[in-house]
Amino acid sequence: EASVLYLESPAGVGYSLCPNPDECHFDDYSSSDDNMMAVRNFYLKYPEFKPNDLYLGGESYTGVYCPYLAWKIYNWNMNPDNEFKINIKGVMTGNGVTNWRWDGDPSWIKSAYYFNIYGMDYKKKLEHYNCTFEYMDREPHFFDPSPES
Repeated sequence: EASVLYLESPAGVGYSLCPNPDECHFDDYSSSDDNMMAVRNFYLKYPEFKPNDLYLGGESYTGVYCPYLAWKIYNWNMNPDNEFKINIKGVMTGNGVTNWRWDGDPSWIKSAYYFNIYGMDYKKKLEHYNCTFEYMDREPHFFDPSPES
């Protein structure tokens, strides 16, 4: 027997809604705060699930979100003032982005060729001019476990 809780975040992605678009500005840290609040509130509303093992999982950008949420849960569990501990056991991800500089922008360009978005002529030009797209990202997404985050 198993139970599954799905979180779709940040608000406004997928099928989730963001009622006020002006408030829909998120980054990895604020999303992990929101996800932590959702997990905490879930356990407060359904305390019968507190003793169950918790595994975090997903695909793609969850390679960033799950470790951030696991880190938040770890910090939650280390705080003796919190009213309960979360029984986290593991994190899993499929096709996970772990570092946007390597898994994000550069892979999109290469994947676009294999999805026939551009052809062989353009691919040869990219290779000829050594277009790696490694520095397209304006903001690197590195995990920073600083206490203030």
